[in-house]
Amino acid sequence: LMIADDVQPSIKISGWVPTPTVEAIIFIHGYNCTLEDSLKRFGQLLSVGKFPPHLKPFVFNWPNGTALTYFSAKNSAQADCVCEDFLEFMSALHSAGIHKIHILAHSMGMQVLGTSVDKLA
Repeated sequence: LMIADDVQPSIKISGWVPTPTVEAIIFIHGYNCTLEDSLKRFGQLLSVGKFPPHLKPFVFNWPNGTALTYFSAKNSAQADCVCEDFLEFMSALHSAGIHKIHILAHSMGMQVLGTSVDKLA
């Protein structure tokens, strides 16, 4: 999501109708996890869980490394650009009418979340 400084982040989804009851659940994957694996794991959780239909799922993907790049992935999880992207994503959800957001962060995904929250303070 590339956004100019003077442009409000936004998400356009075909058929999207914001309502006061729409909520989001965001999965932030951990270290050494591809986007494909993240989508599969989150999809499995959503399929066996009894989540209400007004809860819309999203996956936040970040450059998380491979088996031999743990320290690079750790630095990436705490990088300004990753945190800024996450915060812009959250802002875009808010602009789309989603005002209640649940976040599920796994493993090093918590570093992304924690560092992003620190930047809000």
